[in-house]
Amino acid sequence: MFASFKHNSINKDSLKELSKLEFSPKGTRRICLHSDETSILQVMMIEFLPSTFYDFHCHPNSDEFVMLFKGQVEYNFNNKDKFLLSNEDNKSIIIPQYTFHSVLSGLNGAIIIEVSKGPYSKSSTQYLN
Repeated sequence: MFASFKHNSINKDSLKELSKLEFSPKGTRRICLHSDETSILQVMMIEFLPSTFYDFHCHPNSDEFVMLFKGQVEYNFNNKDKFLLSNEDNKSIIIPQYTFHSVLSGLNGAIIIEVSKGPYSKSSTQYLN
């Protein structure tokens, strides 16, 4: 599920608010840390259930910055490359505009911070057939 949060910071209150939400059918819950869908900078705190998978997609309007907050997330790219965000090693990744990638959360789930250019529109994500 998704909720707007009245503060634009990542702290105990934002984690508490995130934990109050129900998970979506896709296996995530998220808090919007920007003011609304028209914001030029879109910042989301996203929690994944264990082994949540998002199929190959790209963002034609923006690069995407992802920072791991908790857990583990694997990014797979259309060219077969993989990149693992984990507490032991990589903490962040910038995924260039138009780069097709899939997302798989670890066995204990994950929390990430995702940042991209706004404003939001449904066309800001395109899926690989």
